[in-house]
Amino acid sequence: MPTILTSSSLVDVANAAAWAVAFVTVVTAGIPVQGPVVSNPINSEILIYAPRSNGNKRLFVATSSANALVANSRIELRAGESLSLKIDNANLLWFDASAAATIAQIITEG
Repeated sequence: MPTILTSSSLVDVANAAAWAVAFVTVVTAGIPVQGPVVSNPINSEILIYAPRSNGNKRLFVATSSANALVANSRIELRAGESLSLKIDNANLLWFDASAAATIAQIITEG
């Protein structure tokens, strides 16, 4: 069981009983796609994974549609790489890609 620090004490937090998995497909490179509504429990993380099936395509993750288009304002994931973020909903993220039909897998404790 993970332990988190709350102000000045440690509290044990049970893992969720299930995973929530969602997919985002960037249909056209250069046209960012907003993440789906996927709620995330407090004090847990959302995992964004670029599946190996993306091949040589690069997935871009950003905080806005505009930032998804700017190299210095986004995070780049190659196939097989992942990113873990402490946010409360996947719809706060925007996705773009270097090529069409690039997939992002979003995993949370559900």
